[in-house]
Formats: sequence, C-alpha cells, structure tokens
Amino acid sequence: MRRRRYPPPLLGQWLTAFPRIAFATTVHGYEGSGRGFALRFRATLDRLTPQWKALVLDAPIRWHRGDPLETVVNQLLLLKASLPIAQRQESIVATENTGATETIDRAWLAKDDTALEKLFGLLVQSHYRTSPNDLRQLLDGPGTALRMVEQQHEPQAILVTQEEGGFEAVLANQVARGERRPQGHLLAQSLATHAGSREALTARWRRVVRIATHPERRRQGLGHALLHDDMATAKQQGIALYGATFGAEASLLRFWLTLGFSPVRLGITREASTGEFAVMVAKALNTQGEAVLADLYERFQAALLACWRLN
Repeated sequence: MRRRRYPPPLLGQWLTAFPRIAFATTVHGYEGSGRGFALRFRATLDRLTPQWKALVLDAPIRWHRGDPLETVVNQLLLLKASLPIAQRQESIVATENTGATETIDRAWLAKDDTALEKLFGLLVQSHYRTSPNDLRQLLDGPGTALRMVEQQHEPQAILVTQEEGGFEAVLANQVARGERRPQGHLLAQSLATHAGSREALTARWRRVVRIATHPERRRQGLGHALLHDDMATAKQQGIALYGATFGAEASLLRFWLTLGFSPVRLGITREASTGEFAVMVAKALNTQGEAVLADLYERFQAALLACWRLN
C-alpha cells in the first residue's frame, strides 16, 4: 500500500467530520517529516478532541529487536537525538545587539559529539522538516553559519543561516537566462526567476534556513535575540538583505512582520507537507538592500493585484 502525507489543515477537517478516526504517522528516522504531525497537529487534537488517545509502536518493523546495525545508523545520523535540558530563566529582551547569543565554530562542533547531538536534537524536536541531510549541511555546507543561545552548556535556541547571492554580472545574467543554477541560493534565484529582479542575484543575502527554540522556552524572546544579533553582524559584514521562506501560517507570518520583514513572494501552489502557500520575506540591511527590497515589494504588490483581477 502506498503511503501518502496529508497536511495538518486537512487532518483537522477530517477530525471534525468523523466521530471516530485513527491517524497513523512516523516521527523518527528517514520518515522524520512526519514530525509535522507531532509539532503542528497535536495542538489541534488537544483543542478539538481533548480525550484523544495515543498509541506508540515500540516493536521494530525493519529490524530485529536489538539489531546492532540499527544502533550504528542511529548514532551516525543522530536519528534519535533527544532534546537538551530546558533552563529556567527570565525572558531575553531583544535589542539591536543583545549579547545573549553566540556564534558556533563548526570545526569545534564536528569534534564534540555531545554538543552536536544536543544541537541536532533541538532542531529535530522543534522543526518538522529536519532530516539527516541537515546534519551534513550543519557540518560542511558551504556558506552555512550557526548561532545559538546556550545556558548551563545546554542549547536553548539555534539559528542556521545560509549565504546567498553576490553574483558577478556575467553569472547573474546566466542565472537569469536559466543557463546556470548554483546550489544553495534559494531566495536570490527564485526572486530573479519569478519576480524578474536581476538585482536580487547581485546583492548579498543571508537566508534563515532553520530557527528553533526549545519547546519549554518559547515566547521568551530567544528567537528574536538570535535574529537581532545575527542581523547586526550581517550588517557589519556588508550583507544587503536578510530573508527567510516558510509556510504562510498566521502566527509565523506575524513573527516575521513584527521584526520588520516585508513579504516579497507568495507561492502559487500549496506545499504537500503543510497545505500552506510558501511565502518569502526580506529585510534590508543597507542602502543597496533598501533599493532592491523596494523594487521586490513593488513587484510583489503588482503580482498580487494581477492575481486578484484574474480571480
């Protein structure tokens, strides 16, 4: 039987339509994307059906119980990395540079198995899209940088970013014509292709790949502190634009808009895993970024108006 993934909003519709229903999902291993169920749908279950029951399958299906190969795979890919210990502390007030966060040396991280497992465990338990491929990106992905909030040697929040854009004119022209597609430049290339902005390729970007906060430390300003500190550093380094892309869920959108980000592109199809339209947001860090962002925002408004007229 072929398995399919259904977005949480659709599951919510089924929950209200049927008096008895069973949902089955995976949340570990290579099916880690099933964590979207745990992270985004359990709250719906708690709200609509507070008496719901959870059953967990402990017996292995693909392995014999205690198979040593399974243990090796889990250790190598950190498939069962657990959450670090939550530290109780007052909320962090984000300023232009809070000093409450620190950058992470990836060379050191690669040599410290305990620290790596804690950081990856935080990502796995807090973000539904984290997969074993992200472990490789953390350690040796070009242009990747890490910043965290750590207390008592326990990471409480982590930010993963990626450098983008900054193409020379020749390469920018090739990318704009569809002749080249360098890896890792999601925002720059998408905005050049779909919004028609050549300047999005030549400007330097920093994109948020992941931002995760310990479930017990949310709404305490840790995510704001990470972003404020990292944007201050990016500005000093001459980065023109700071951006992110995510499923356009209301609370997430409010989070980014509160930080002064502007929407610059909205996807035209729903993502299979979330049932949401992807949205791209950006914030200018210097005068070059302001000019590019103004052009992108104008193009975005024009595209929305055109879609409204067609409908």
